[in-house]
Amino acid sequence: MMHSPETLVGDYATCSQWITELLMTCLQWPGFESSYILHEEIKNIETLSDFKKAVKARLEQVEHLYCTATGIPAIVTKVKRPPVKDKRSFRLVTVQPIMPRTSQITPSDPALNNDKDKIINRDHLARVCQLTYKTLLAKAKAENLDPSGKAPTSDLIVFPEFAVHPDDQDIIKRLADKTKSMVFAGLCLLEKGGSYVNVARWFLPDFRDTGRQWTTKDQGKGYPTDSEKKLGVVGLRPCQHIIEIDYGDEGPYRLTGAICYDSTDLALASDLKEKTDLFIIVAHNRDVRTFDTMASALHYHMYQHVAVVNKGEFGGTTIQAPFKEQYDRIISHVHGNDQISINIADIDLGAFKRNSLTYKGVKGKPANFKLAEDHQ
Repeated sequence: MMHSPETLVGDYATCSQWITELLMTCLQWPGFESSYILHEEIKNIETLSDFKKAVKARLEQVEHLYCTATGIPAIVTKVKRPPVKDKRSFRLVTVQPIMPRTSQITPSDPALNNDKDKIINRDHLARVCQLTYKTLLAKAKAENLDPSGKAPTSDLIVFPEFAVHPDDQDIIKRLADKTKSMVFAGLCLLEKGGSYVNVARWFLPDFRDTGRQWTTKDQGKGYPTDSEKKLGVVGLRPCQHIIEIDYGDEGPYRLTGAICYDSTDLALASDLKEKTDLFIIVAHNRDVRTFDTMASALHYHMYQHVAVVNKGEFGGTTIQAPFKEQYDRIISHVHGNDQISINIADIDLGAFKRNSLTYKGVKGKPANFKLAEDHQ
């Protein structure tokens, strides 16, 4: 009766959504919502021949998605978003809070479990989430959109590394409910097997006829920094999660993320460059200049939108894309230290795989770039 990836293999959910839907279809437990299947090939299984055909096609797809340079599988999770009429742009919200501060993360309390710090950080997170919600309402009002909550006010909200304590996930979920948005947020360090791991969690509201369900995916960090190793952090990135959304006449679009230092791994960028449309980097990084330069290089070499979301303690949050004109390439950029910042950007995820209609001029593709025609 419990087939979700999180139930089968834990928070990292290295089991794909495809296999869980196959289990739902095969078991057909009475009363279970087995009719809610997103993969058409599973819906159409009626005979053993259909089953073999679906499995063979799936194996080919898994082989295509495998990240050969980094040696890890890429797991796709499909998300059904609320329908919006004539939707073209993808609304990305980058949130730059100040807390927790670097000085709070110490060898004696690397996971920020101190009661005093938890109270301070939870209060700050709640205030920033409320500010994010109010900013989105103001944006909707200015554009004469429906601010009643029936339609999504954003598509994805991103928080930086070390932004959310696991005990404060309820605040993030309330924000996601109010905005009908997905959220990608860096968590405080989690204890696992006697060591600590660094993860960023995807909060994915799954809208069904029976109501909203939650899907969560933990994107691990494979390369801890020297300062993290001193805190007892070990690398753990069993897979690369890719979130697939479909809306409007174009798509599907694929989103993926990395945690700070992992984004400097050129093997990962090489693996993802023809598989995704938006690469998100959640950071807690003093070296703002290096990450600015890296974002400027990655958005062209990966030929897609790249977003770096850093802590307000250091600044440097930016969204960039390989458009032809310089003033189009930098979609947003927050400079300066100790700044709370909420930025709303409507980005065109189809700009770099669209062959016909172009809204803005784009740069030519990099050498040896063969974008798959079948973006499945």
